[in-house]
Parts: sequence; C-alpha cells; structure tokens
Amino acid sequence: MRSFMPPAPRPVPVDMAALEQPTVEPSPLANSMPALLDSVGANSAGAKKSDNLLERAQRHFEQGRKFLQVNDSDQARSEFDTAIDLMLEASQNPSNRERYESKLEEMVDAIHRYDLDDLGSAAPVDEPQPCRTGTSIFAP
Repeated sequence: MRSFMPPAPRPVPVDMAALEQPTVEPSPLANSMPALLDSVGANSAGAKKSDNLLERAQRHFEQGRKFLQVNDSDQARSEFDTAIDLMLEASQNPSNRERYESKLEEMVDAIHRYDLDDLGSAAPVDEPQPCRTGTSIFAP
C-alpha cells in the first residue's frame, strides 16, 4: 500500500560545543522596574488604607446604633456622620469596589431609616385641610 505522505526527515547531528552562545544585552527598562514595582506597592497600600477606613467606618456605624438604643440621638448622629465621612474617604481606592459600594449603600439606607424612625426627621407635619365641597377659592 502506498502512502501519500513523504518519508520523515532524518535527524541532523549537531555539535553543541561548536555553537556560539548568544550575548544578552541589558534591557533599557531594567532601571525603571523598581519604580514600577513601587507604584504597584503604593496601589496595594492604598487598598489596605481603604480597607482600614472601611473597618473604622463600620465601628463608628455600630457605635451610632448603640447610642440610638440608649436614646442619645446627638451622639448617634455624630457617629453616623463620622462613619459616612470615612466611607467617602475610602472611596478613593477600595480593594473591592463592589463590596465598598454595597457597604456604603447599606449604611446610608440604614442611617436614613434610623433618621426617619428615631432621630426625629419623620415628625408629622400639619397636613393641609381639604377644601370644603362647593366652595371655590375664586369666590368673592
């Protein structure tokens, strides 16, 4: 039976000692690598700072909730304000943007609910009385 494929080539013996070793030139970027690595370290340091700010914000938020439980709304408001300020500061370089945004939204929503329920912003406002039927505001 005949094959349509040509025969495999025979290996050629190579004398490895006779081959020249290539010369390696130093890279022009070799001197800039430490600066590159420093900037990567700075980014991770920024992320660590952001994580630290997030944890501090959570502690202030929890402290604000404790102040609400003992009916100290002024201290609660102060702790909540500090928590939000820290969260905004952490927004510069969070290590996990989704986690940060979720935590910020959760915190703001909870503070808003506390504000409406416990901090007095939901105090009822005098509602306008409905007009009597048959009267017109344009009547003389």
